[in-house]
Amino acid sequence: MLQCEQTGQKWNGIFCLEGGFSMTKKEQNLEEKLEALHLYIEEEPKTEVIREEEKKELLHTVMDKIAIQKKQMENGREKNMRTITPKRKKRGIMKKNHTKVAVAVIGVLLAGSTITAGARAIYLNSHLADYFRVASPTNKKDADKLKDTTKNMVQNLNKTATSNGITLTAKQVIGDDYGCYLLLTVSGIKNKAAEDDLLSTPAFKNLNITIPGKDSLQISDLKCMGLENGIYNYILKIGCENLEGSKITIHAKDFGYQKKKFTSVAKGNWKLQWNVSYSGKTKEYAVNKNINVYGGKAVWDTLSITPLSASISLTMKTKNKIEMSEASANDALYVDFANGKRLNTKYMDAENVYDDTTKISMSFPTITDIDTIVSVTFAGVTYPIHPEKAVAKTTYTNKEMNFSLQLSDELKQVITTPKTENYKDADFNAKGQRVNFIGKKDNTTMTLFTIFRIKGMWSPEEAEDKNPMANYIAYRDGYTYFIQYGEIVDEAQNKAFANLLNKESGIEQFIAFLK
Repeated sequence: MLQCEQTGQKWNGIFCLEGGFSMTKKEQNLEEKLEALHLYIEEEPKTEVIREEEKKELLHTVMDKIAIQKKQMENGREKNMRTITPKRKKRGIMKKNHTKVAVAVIGVLLAGSTITAGARAIYLNSHLADYFRVASPTNKKDADKLKDTTKNMVQNLNKTATSNGITLTAKQVIGDDYGCYLLLTVSGIKNKAAEDDLLSTPAFKNLNITIPGKDSLQISDLKCMGLENGIYNYILKIGCENLEGSKITIHAKDFGYQKKKFTSVAKGNWKLQWNVSYSGKTKEYAVNKNINVYGGKAVWDTLSITPLSASISLTMKTKNKIEMSEASANDALYVDFANGKRLNTKYMDAENVYDDTTKISMSFPTITDIDTIVSVTFAGVTYPIHPEKAVAKTTYTNKEMNFSLQLSDELKQVITTPKTENYKDADFNAKGQRVNFIGKKDNTTMTLFTIFRIKGMWSPEEAEDKNPMANYIAYRDGYTYFIQYGEIVDEAQNKAFANLLNKESGIEQFIAFLK
Protein backbone atom coordinates (compact mmCIF):
# COMPACT_ATOMS: atom_id res chain seq x y z
CA MET A 1 0.00 0.00 0.00
CA LEU A 2 1.13 3.51 -0.71
CA GLN A 3 0.65 6.50 1.51
CA CYS A 4 -0.85 9.48 -0.24
CA GLU A 5 1.11 12.19 1.50
CA GLN A 6 -1.03 15.03 0.26
CA THR A 7 -4.27 13.81 1.73
CA GLY A 8 -3.11 11.46 4.41
CA GLN A 9 -5.30 8.73 3.00
CA LYS A 10 -4.10 5.27 1.99
CA TRP A 11 -4.72 4.12 -1.53
CA ASN A 12 -3.40 1.40 -3.81
CA GLY A 13 -1.94 3.68 -6.46
CA ILE A 14 -4.55 2.78 -9.07
CA PHE A 15 -7.30 5.01 -10.31
CA CYS A 16 -10.38 3.48 -11.89
CA LEU A 17 -9.49 2.18 -15.33
CA GLU A 18 -11.82 1.41 -18.19
CA GLY A 19 -12.58 -2.23 -18.85
CA GLY A 20 -13.93 -5.18 -16.95
CA PHE A 21 -11.83 -7.91 -15.39
CA SER A 22 -12.29 -10.92 -13.21
CA MET A 23 -9.77 -13.56 -12.17
CA THR A 24 -9.51 -17.24 -11.48
CA LYS A 25 -9.64 -18.57 -7.96
CA LYS A 26 -5.90 -19.16 -8.07
CA GLU A 27 -5.33 -15.41 -7.91
CA GLN A 28 -7.34 -14.49 -4.84
CA ASN A 29 -5.08 -11.64 -3.83
CA LEU A 30 -5.25 -10.08 -7.28
CA GLU A 31 -8.98 -10.67 -7.42
CA GLU A 32 -9.51 -8.53 -4.33
CA LYS A 33 -7.39 -5.70 -5.74
CA LEU A 34 -9.06 -5.77 -9.14
CA GLU A 35 -12.46 -5.87 -7.49
CA ALA A 36 -11.53 -2.60 -5.82
CA LEU A 37 -11.25 -1.03 -9.28
CA HIS A 38 -14.92 -1.65 -10.10
CA LEU A 39 -17.29 1.25 -9.79
CA TYR A 40 -20.26 -0.68 -10.94
CA ILE A 41 -20.66 -3.93 -12.79
CA GLU A 42 -23.39 -5.51 -14.84
CA GLU A 43 -22.51 -9.18 -14.78
CA GLU A 44 -22.68 -11.24 -17.96
CA PRO A 45 -22.05 -14.97 -18.21
CA LYS A 46 -19.72 -14.60 -21.19
CA THR A 47 -16.00 -15.02 -20.44
CA GLU A 48 -13.31 -13.93 -22.84
CA VAL A 49 -9.55 -14.15 -22.35
CA ILE A 50 -7.72 -10.85 -22.76
CA ARG A 51 -5.54 -10.74 -25.88
CA GLU A 52 -1.83 -10.05 -25.66
CA GLU A 53 -2.16 -6.70 -27.40
CA GLU A 54 -4.84 -5.68 -24.90
CA LYS A 55 -2.52 -6.49 -22.03
CA LYS A 56 0.20 -4.36 -23.60
CA GLU A 57 -2.25 -1.49 -24.10
CA LEU A 58 -3.36 -1.83 -20.48
CA LEU A 59 0.24 -1.70 -19.30
CA HIS A 60 0.90 1.45 -21.34
CA THR A 61 -2.23 3.04 -19.89
CA VAL A 62 -1.13 2.27 -16.35
CA MET A 63 2.42 3.52 -16.92
CA ASP A 64 1.10 6.73 -18.46
CA LYS A 65 -1.20 7.08 -15.49
CA ILE A 66 1.67 6.64 -13.05
CA ALA A 67 3.71 9.27 -14.87
CA ILE A 68 0.83 11.73 -14.85
CA GLN A 69 0.10 11.17 -11.16
CA LYS A 70 3.76 11.68 -10.28
CA LYS A 71 3.86 14.91 -12.25
CA GLN A 72 0.62 16.14 -10.66
CA MET A 73 1.90 15.40 -7.18
CA GLU A 74 5.10 17.28 -7.95
CA ASN A 75 3.25 20.26 -9.36
CA GLY A 76 0.40 20.39 -6.87
CA ARG A 77 -3.19 20.66 -7.95
CA GLU A 78 -4.00 20.52 -11.64
CA LYS A 79 -4.36 23.87 -13.36
CA ASN A 80 -7.01 24.91 -15.84
CA MET A 81 -5.06 24.36 -19.01
CA ARG A 82 -6.91 26.99 -21.00
CA THR A 83 -5.26 29.67 -18.94
CA ILE A 84 -2.42 31.26 -20.86
CA THR A 85 -0.15 31.73 -17.87
CA PRO A 86 -0.16 29.44 -14.87
CA LYS A 87 -1.76 30.81 -11.72
CA ARG A 88 0.48 31.32 -8.74
CA LYS A 89 -0.09 29.07 -5.77
CA LYS A 90 -2.20 30.56 -3.03
CA ARG A 91 -1.35 28.06 -0.35
CA GLY A 92 1.93 27.99 1.45
CA ILE A 93 1.53 24.54 2.91
CA MET A 94 4.51 22.33 2.29
CA LYS A 95 3.73 19.03 0.63
CA LYS A 96 5.83 16.05 1.58
CA ASN A 97 8.03 14.40 -1.01
CA HIS A 98 6.19 11.82 -3.06
CA THR A 99 8.73 10.32 -5.43
CA LYS A 100 7.79 6.67 -4.94
CA VAL A 101 5.45 5.47 -7.66
CA ALA A 102 3.02 2.57 -7.62
CA VAL A 103 5.42 -0.04 -8.96
CA ALA A 104 3.26 -2.81 -7.53
CA VAL A 105 0.54 -1.84 -9.99
CA ILE A 106 2.44 -3.54 -12.78
CA GLY A 107 2.34 -6.84 -10.97
CA VAL A 108 -1.39 -6.57 -10.45
CA LEU A 109 -2.22 -5.72 -14.03
CA LEU A 110 0.23 -8.12 -15.64
CA ALA A 111 -1.18 -11.30 -14.21
CA GLY A 112 -1.06 -12.61 -17.76
CA SER A 113 -3.26 -15.40 -18.83
CA THR A 114 -5.00 -15.66 -15.50
CA ILE A 115 -6.94 -12.44 -16.13
CA THR A 116 -10.21 -12.87 -17.98
CA ALA A 117 -12.87 -10.48 -19.14
CA GLY A 118 -15.74 -11.91 -17.20
CA ALA A 119 -18.05 -8.94 -17.08
CA ARG A 120 -19.19 -6.07 -19.19
CA ALA A 121 -18.72 -3.12 -16.90
CA ILE A 122 -19.12 0.60 -16.91
CA TYR A 123 -16.32 2.08 -14.90
CA LEU A 124 -15.66 5.70 -14.26
CA ASN A 125 -12.93 6.60 -16.73
CA SER A 126 -9.59 7.38 -15.07
CA HIS A 127 -9.69 11.02 -16.23
CA LEU A 128 -13.13 11.56 -14.74
CA ALA A 129 -11.87 9.82 -11.60
CA ASP A 130 -8.97 12.29 -11.52
CA TYR A 131 -11.35 15.20 -11.92
CA PHE A 132 -13.41 14.07 -8.95
CA ARG A 133 -10.32 13.09 -6.93
CA VAL A 134 -11.56 9.54 -6.65
CA ALA A 135 -8.82 7.12 -5.64
CA SER A 136 -9.40 3.42 -6.06
CA PRO A 137 -11.02 1.83 -3.01
CA THR A 138 -8.61 -0.28 -0.97
CA ASN A 139 -11.08 -3.02 -0.06
CA LYS A 140 -14.19 -4.72 -1.41
CA LYS A 141 -16.52 -3.00 1.08
CA ASP A 142 -15.44 0.47 -0.07
CA ALA A 143 -15.52 -0.65 -3.71
CA ASP A 144 -19.09 -1.92 -3.35
CA LYS A 145 -20.09 1.32 -1.63
CA LEU A 146 -18.66 3.42 -4.46
CA LYS A 147 -20.20 1.10 -7.01
CA ASP A 148 -23.61 1.56 -5.41
CA THR A 149 -23.13 5.34 -5.16
CA THR A 150 -22.52 5.76 -8.89
CA LYS A 151 -24.87 3.06 -10.20
CA ASN A 152 -26.84 4.23 -13.26
CA MET A 153 -25.12 7.65 -13.19
CA VAL A 154 -22.43 6.72 -15.74
CA GLN A 155 -23.03 6.42 -19.48
CA ASN A 156 -20.45 5.20 -21.98
CA LEU A 157 -20.74 7.12 -25.27
CA ASN A 158 -17.79 6.58 -27.60
CA LYS A 159 -19.30 8.96 -30.16
CA THR A 160 -16.71 10.15 -32.70
CA ALA A 161 -16.38 12.74 -35.43
CA THR A 162 -13.34 13.19 -37.70
CA SER A 163 -12.34 16.23 -39.72
CA ASN A 164 -9.01 16.71 -41.53
CA GLY A 165 -7.54 13.72 -39.74
CA ILE A 166 -8.45 14.99 -36.25
CA THR A 167 -10.92 12.92 -34.24
CA LEU A 168 -13.13 14.33 -31.51
CA THR A 169 -14.63 11.69 -29.21
CA ALA A 170 -17.26 11.93 -26.50
CA LYS A 171 -16.15 8.97 -24.39
CA GLN A 172 -18.14 8.97 -21.19
CA VAL A 173 -20.48 11.05 -19.05
CA ILE A 174 -21.51 11.02 -15.40
CA GLY A 175 -24.44 13.12 -14.27
CA ASP A 176 -27.47 13.71 -12.13
CA ASP A 177 -30.75 15.65 -12.38
CA TYR A 178 -28.90 18.98 -12.39
CA GLY A 179 -26.11 18.51 -14.92
CA CYS A 180 -23.37 16.24 -16.17
CA TYR A 181 -19.62 15.95 -16.68
CA LEU A 182 -18.46 14.90 -20.12
CA LEU A 183 -15.10 13.36 -21.05
CA LEU A 184 -13.92 14.49 -24.50
CA THR A 185 -10.76 13.42 -26.29
CA VAL A 186 -8.95 14.87 -29.30
CA SER A 187 -6.59 12.62 -31.26
CA GLY A 188 -4.61 12.84 -34.49
CA ILE A 189 -2.72 16.08 -33.74
CA LYS A 190 0.58 15.90 -35.64
CA ASN A 191 1.77 19.42 -34.83
CA LYS A 192 4.68 19.00 -32.39
CA ALA A 193 4.22 22.59 -31.22
CA ALA A 194 0.97 21.51 -29.62
CA GLU A 195 2.89 19.34 -27.18
CA ASP A 196 5.72 21.79 -26.63
CA ASP A 197 3.60 24.82 -25.76
CA LEU A 198 3.38 24.57 -21.97
CA LEU A 199 1.59 27.85 -21.40
CA SER A 200 -1.53 27.25 -23.43
CA THR A 201 -3.03 23.83 -24.01
CA PRO A 202 -4.96 23.70 -27.27
CA ALA A 203 -8.73 23.85 -27.33
CA PHE A 204 -11.48 24.60 -29.86
CA LYS A 205 -12.01 28.07 -31.23
CA ASN A 206 -15.74 27.51 -30.97
CA LEU A 207 -17.60 24.80 -29.09
CA ASN A 208 -21.38 25.05 -28.98
CA ILE A 209 -23.81 22.78 -27.17
CA THR A 210 -27.51 22.60 -27.97
CA ILE A 211 -30.23 20.67 -26.15
CA PRO A 212 -33.79 21.01 -27.52
CA GLY A 213 -36.15 22.49 -24.97
CA LYS A 214 -33.33 23.60 -22.66
CA ASP A 215 -32.79 27.34 -22.94
CA SER A 216 -30.76 27.81 -19.77
CA LEU A 217 -27.43 25.99 -20.04
CA GLN A 218 -24.39 26.65 -17.88
CA ILE A 219 -21.31 25.46 -19.75
CA SER A 220 -17.86 25.40 -18.15
CA ASP A 221 -14.55 25.96 -19.87
CA LEU A 222 -12.81 22.87 -21.16
CA LYS A 223 -10.53 21.51 -18.45
CA CYS A 224 -7.53 19.64 -19.84
CA MET A 225 -6.75 16.45 -17.93
CA GLY A 226 -3.49 15.77 -19.71
CA LEU A 227 -1.90 14.47 -22.90
CA GLU A 228 -1.50 10.68 -23.16
CA ASN A 229 -0.13 8.86 -26.20
CA GLY A 230 -0.87 11.87 -28.39
CA ILE A 231 -4.47 12.14 -27.15
CA TYR A 232 -5.75 15.23 -25.35
CA ASN A 233 -8.31 14.58 -22.60
CA TYR A 234 -10.83 17.21 -21.52
CA ILE A 235 -13.67 17.52 -19.01
CA LEU A 236 -16.69 19.65 -19.89
CA LYS A 237 -19.40 20.40 -17.39
CA ILE A 238 -22.98 21.02 -18.54
CA GLY A 239 -25.29 22.57 -15.97
CA CYS A 240 -28.93 21.87 -16.78
CA GLU A 241 -31.97 20.40 -15.03
CA ASN A 242 -33.65 17.15 -16.07
CA LEU A 243 -31.29 16.02 -18.84
CA GLU A 244 -32.40 12.39 -18.86
CA GLY A 245 -33.81 11.49 -22.28
CA SER A 246 -32.57 14.73 -23.89
CA LYS A 247 -30.58 14.86 -27.11
CA ILE A 248 -27.25 16.64 -26.77
CA THR A 249 -25.46 18.05 -29.82
CA ILE A 250 -21.93 19.41 -29.82
CA HIS A 251 -20.58 21.54 -32.67
CA ALA A 252 -16.84 22.25 -32.56
CA LYS A 253 -14.75 24.34 -34.95
CA ASP A 254 -11.00 24.68 -35.41
CA PHE A 255 -8.52 23.35 -32.87
CA GLY A 256 -5.63 25.50 -31.62
CA TYR A 257 -4.31 28.03 -29.09
CA GLN A 258 -5.97 31.11 -27.70
CA LYS A 259 -3.29 33.68 -26.91
CA LYS A 260 -3.51 37.28 -28.07
CA LYS A 261 -5.43 35.78 -30.96
CA PHE A 262 -6.49 32.28 -31.89
CA THR A 263 -3.79 30.28 -33.64
CA SER A 264 -5.10 27.22 -35.45
CA VAL A 265 -3.33 23.87 -35.16
CA ALA A 266 -5.95 22.01 -37.16
CA LYS A 267 -8.91 23.49 -39.04
CA GLY A 268 -12.14 21.56 -39.22
CA ASN A 269 -15.72 21.11 -38.08
CA TRP A 270 -16.87 18.37 -35.73
CA LYS A 271 -20.38 17.29 -34.71
CA LEU A 272 -21.31 14.83 -31.96
CA GLN A 273 -24.81 13.81 -30.94
CA TRP A 274 -26.31 11.38 -28.45
CA ASN A 275 -29.31 10.78 -26.19
CA VAL A 276 -28.83 10.99 -22.42
CA SER A 277 -29.61 7.65 -20.80
CA TYR A 278 -28.06 7.89 -17.37
CA SER A 279 -30.25 8.55 -14.34
CA GLY A 280 -29.47 10.64 -11.28
CA LYS A 281 -29.81 9.35 -7.73
CA THR A 282 -31.74 12.13 -6.03
CA LYS A 283 -32.95 12.34 -2.46
CA GLU A 284 -35.50 15.10 -2.01
CA TYR A 285 -36.53 16.68 1.28
CA ALA A 286 -39.51 18.94 1.94
CA VAL A 287 -38.14 21.91 3.91
CA ASN A 288 -40.94 24.50 3.82
CA LYS A 289 -39.18 27.15 5.92
CA ASN A 290 -39.61 30.92 5.77
CA ILE A 291 -36.30 32.72 5.23
CA ASN A 292 -34.92 36.21 4.71
CA VAL A 293 -32.66 36.26 1.67
CA TYR A 294 -31.58 38.49 -1.19
CA GLY A 295 -32.92 41.53 0.59
CA GLY A 296 -36.41 40.07 0.70
CA LYS A 297 -38.54 37.24 2.01
CA ALA A 298 -38.88 33.75 0.60
CA VAL A 299 -39.91 30.19 1.33
CA TRP A 300 -37.27 27.48 1.12
CA ASP A 301 -39.42 24.79 -0.47
CA THR A 302 -37.27 21.72 -1.12
CA LEU A 303 -33.75 20.36 -0.83
CA SER A 304 -32.38 17.85 -3.36
CA ILE A 305 -29.12 15.94 -2.85
CA THR A 306 -27.22 13.62 -5.21
CA PRO A 307 -23.66 12.23 -5.12
CA LEU A 308 -22.70 15.16 -7.39
CA SER A 309 -24.64 18.15 -6.07
CA ALA A 310 -26.96 19.81 -3.58
CA SER A 311 -29.82 21.98 -4.82
CA ILE A 312 -32.55 24.06 -3.23
CA SER A 313 -35.80 25.48 -4.59
CA LEU A 314 -37.21 28.80 -3.41
CA THR A 315 -40.42 30.75 -3.75
CA MET A 316 -39.77 34.48 -3.46
CA LYS A 317 -42.47 36.35 -1.54
CA THR A 318 -41.19 39.88 -2.25
CA LYS A 319 -39.98 41.57 -5.41
CA ASN A 320 -37.01 43.41 -3.95
CA LYS A 321 -34.65 40.49 -4.52
CA ILE A 322 -31.01 40.77 -5.58
CA GLU A 323 -28.64 38.33 -7.22
CA MET A 324 -26.93 35.73 -5.06
CA SER A 325 -23.55 37.11 -6.05
CA GLU A 326 -24.52 40.43 -4.49
CA ALA A 327 -25.89 38.94 -1.30
CA SER A 328 -24.01 38.81 1.97
CA ALA A 329 -21.82 35.89 2.97
CA ASN A 330 -24.44 34.98 5.57
CA ASP A 331 -26.94 34.34 2.75
CA ALA A 332 -24.77 31.64 1.23
CA LEU A 333 -25.65 28.01 0.65
CA TYR A 334 -23.31 25.59 2.40
CA VAL A 335 -23.08 21.88 3.15
CA ASP A 336 -21.40 20.33 6.20
CA PHE A 337 -19.90 16.84 6.07
CA ALA A 338 -19.13 14.14 8.61
CA ASN A 339 -15.36 14.65 8.17
CA GLY A 340 -15.69 18.24 9.39
CA LYS A 341 -15.39 19.79 5.92
CA ARG A 342 -17.72 22.41 4.52
CA LEU A 343 -18.60 23.52 1.00
CA ASN A 344 -19.74 27.13 0.80
CA THR A 345 -21.01 28.76 -2.40
CA LYS A 346 -19.36 32.07 -1.48
CA TYR A 347 -15.97 30.44 -1.97
CA MET A 348 -16.68 28.36 -5.05
CA ASP A 349 -15.96 29.08 -8.70
CA ALA A 350 -18.94 30.42 -10.63
CA GLU A 351 -19.02 27.35 -12.88
CA ASN A 352 -19.78 25.19 -9.82
CA VAL A 353 -22.76 27.26 -8.67
CA TYR A 354 -26.01 27.47 -10.61
CA ASP A 355 -28.29 30.29 -9.53
CA ASP A 356 -31.46 31.69 -11.04
CA THR A 357 -32.57 33.00 -7.63
CA THR A 358 -35.39 30.47 -7.30
CA LYS A 359 -33.16 27.45 -8.01
CA ILE A 360 -29.67 27.25 -6.53
CA SER A 361 -27.39 24.28 -7.08
CA MET A 362 -23.91 23.55 -5.73
CA SER A 363 -21.63 21.02 -7.46
CA PHE A 364 -19.49 18.80 -5.25
CA PRO A 365 -15.77 18.57 -6.09
CA THR A 366 -15.83 14.80 -5.54
CA ILE A 367 -18.34 11.96 -5.77
CA THR A 368 -20.09 12.08 -2.42
CA ASP A 369 -21.76 9.48 -0.28
CA ILE A 370 -25.02 11.17 0.71
CA ASP A 371 -24.86 9.46 4.09
CA THR A 372 -21.78 11.58 4.92
CA ILE A 373 -23.75 14.86 4.69
CA VAL A 374 -24.52 16.27 8.13
CA SER A 375 -26.67 19.24 7.16
CA VAL A 376 -27.43 21.87 4.53
CA THR A 377 -27.70 25.55 5.46
CA PHE A 378 -29.12 28.41 3.42
CA ALA A 379 -29.67 32.03 4.47
CA GLY A 380 -28.88 31.13 8.04
CA VAL A 381 -31.43 28.28 8.22
CA THR A 382 -30.10 24.75 8.68
CA TYR A 383 -31.81 21.58 7.51
CA PRO A 384 -30.37 18.50 9.27
CA ILE A 385 -29.64 15.31 7.31
CA HIS A 386 -27.42 13.29 9.66
CA PRO A 387 -26.86 15.58 12.64
CA GLU A 388 -25.56 12.66 14.72
CA LYS A 389 -22.45 12.62 12.49
CA ALA A 390 -21.50 16.25 13.09
CA VAL A 391 -17.92 17.02 14.12
CA ALA A 392 -17.57 19.08 17.28
CA LYS A 393 -16.67 22.70 16.57
CA THR A 394 -15.77 25.66 18.78
CA THR A 395 -16.73 29.16 17.71
CA TYR A 396 -14.05 31.86 17.87
CA THR A 397 -15.54 35.38 17.83
CA ASN A 398 -13.61 38.52 16.93
CA LYS A 399 -15.75 41.58 17.67
CA GLU A 400 -12.98 44.01 16.65
CA MET A 401 -12.91 42.60 13.13
CA ASN A 402 -16.62 41.68 13.10
CA PHE A 403 -16.41 37.97 12.26
CA SER A 404 -16.69 34.54 13.81
CA LEU A 405 -14.91 31.32 12.88
CA GLN A 406 -15.71 27.70 13.67
CA LEU A 407 -12.64 25.68 14.66
CA SER A 408 -12.39 21.93 14.98
CA ASP A 409 -11.34 20.59 18.36
CA GLU A 410 -8.11 19.27 16.82
CA LEU A 411 -7.22 22.71 15.49
CA LYS A 412 -8.28 24.54 18.62
CA GLN A 413 -6.02 22.34 20.78
CA VAL A 414 -2.85 23.59 19.05
CA ILE A 415 -3.79 27.27 18.56
CA THR A 416 -2.63 29.87 21.07
CA THR A 417 -4.90 32.77 22.00
CA PRO A 418 -5.16 34.92 18.86
CA LYS A 419 -4.46 38.66 19.20
CA THR A 420 -5.79 41.36 16.88
CA GLU A 421 -3.45 44.08 15.68
CA ASN A 422 -3.77 47.23 13.59
CA TYR A 423 -1.19 47.71 10.85
CA LYS A 424 -0.42 49.38 7.52
CA ASP A 425 -0.59 46.88 4.66
CA ALA A 426 2.28 47.50 2.25
CA ASP A 427 0.76 45.44 -0.58
CA PHE A 428 -2.49 47.43 -0.63
CA ASN A 429 -1.05 50.68 0.75
CA ALA A 430 -4.02 50.85 3.09
CA LYS A 431 -4.84 50.53 6.78
CA GLY A 432 -5.83 47.13 7.99
CA GLN A 433 -6.35 44.73 10.86
CA ARG A 434 -5.17 41.15 11.22
CA VAL A 435 -5.25 38.25 13.62
CA ASN A 436 -2.65 35.49 13.49
CA PHE A 437 -3.63 31.96 14.45
CA ILE A 438 -0.39 30.49 15.79
CA GLY A 439 0.00 26.78 16.37
CA LYS A 440 2.22 25.14 19.01
CA LYS A 441 2.87 21.42 18.86
CA ASP A 442 5.81 19.13 19.63
CA ASN A 443 7.94 22.10 20.75
CA THR A 444 7.37 23.70 17.33
CA THR A 445 5.61 26.98 16.55
CA MET A 446 4.31 28.44 13.30
CA THR A 447 1.61 30.76 12.00
CA LEU A 448 -1.03 28.40 10.67
CA PHE A 449 -3.14 31.09 9.02
CA THR A 450 -3.92 34.79 9.23
CA ILE A 451 -7.28 36.48 8.73
CA PHE A 452 -7.00 40.13 7.82
CA ARG A 453 -9.12 42.93 6.46
CA ILE A 454 -8.04 45.91 4.42
CA LYS A 455 -9.79 49.28 4.41
CA GLY A 456 -11.70 49.82 1.18
CA MET A 457 -13.35 47.71 -1.49
CA TRP A 458 -10.95 45.49 -3.40
CA SER A 459 -11.98 43.08 -6.13
CA PRO A 460 -10.67 39.48 -6.17
CA GLU A 461 -8.65 40.38 -9.26
CA GLU A 462 -7.03 43.38 -7.55
CA ALA A 463 -6.30 41.26 -4.49
CA GLU A 464 -4.73 38.53 -6.64
CA ASP A 465 -2.44 41.08 -8.22
CA LYS A 466 -1.40 42.75 -4.97
CA ASN A 467 -1.03 39.65 -2.79
CA PRO A 468 -1.14 36.33 -4.69
CA MET A 469 -0.75 34.34 -1.46
CA ALA A 470 -3.97 35.70 0.04
CA ASN A 471 -7.37 34.11 -0.55
CA TYR A 472 -10.22 36.56 -1.08
CA ILE A 473 -13.14 36.12 1.34
CA ALA A 474 -15.63 38.99 0.98
CA TYR A 475 -16.30 42.72 1.20
CA ARG A 476 -18.17 43.81 4.30
CA ASP A 477 -18.91 47.21 5.86
CA GLY A 478 -16.05 49.13 4.28
CA TYR A 479 -13.45 46.36 4.55
CA THR A 480 -12.25 43.57 2.28
CA TYR A 481 -11.47 40.30 4.09
CA PHE A 482 -8.74 37.79 3.24
CA ILE A 483 -7.11 34.67 4.63
CA GLN A 484 -3.48 33.69 4.13
CA TYR A 485 -2.09 30.30 5.11
CA GLY A 486 1.28 30.00 6.78
CA GLU A 487 4.46 28.86 5.09
CA ILE A 488 6.13 25.70 6.37
CA VAL A 489 9.85 26.40 6.38
CA ASP A 490 11.48 23.40 8.04
CA GLU A 491 11.07 19.70 8.66
CA ALA A 492 9.89 20.17 12.24
CA GLN A 493 6.97 22.33 11.10
CA ASN A 494 6.27 19.93 8.27
CA LYS A 495 6.09 16.99 10.68
CA ALA A 496 3.98 18.86 13.23
CA PHE A 497 1.51 20.74 11.04
CA ALA A 498 1.43 19.59 7.39
CA ASN A 499 -1.18 16.87 7.86
CA LEU A 500 -3.30 19.09 10.08
CA LEU A 501 -3.28 21.99 7.64
CA ASN A 502 -4.12 19.76 4.71
CA LYS A 503 -6.94 18.24 6.72
CA GLU A 504 -8.20 21.68 7.76
CA SER A 505 -7.95 23.29 4.31
CA GLY A 506 -10.89 25.52 3.50
CA ILE A 507 -10.96 27.28 6.87
CA GLU A 508 -12.44 30.36 5.18
CA GLN A 509 -15.65 28.41 4.56
CA PHE A 510 -16.36 28.51 8.29
CA ILE A 511 -16.17 32.32 8.56
CA ALA A 512 -19.37 34.24 9.25
CA PHE A 513 -19.87 37.96 9.79
CA LEU A 514 -21.43 39.37 12.91
CA LYS A 515 -24.71 41.24 12.54
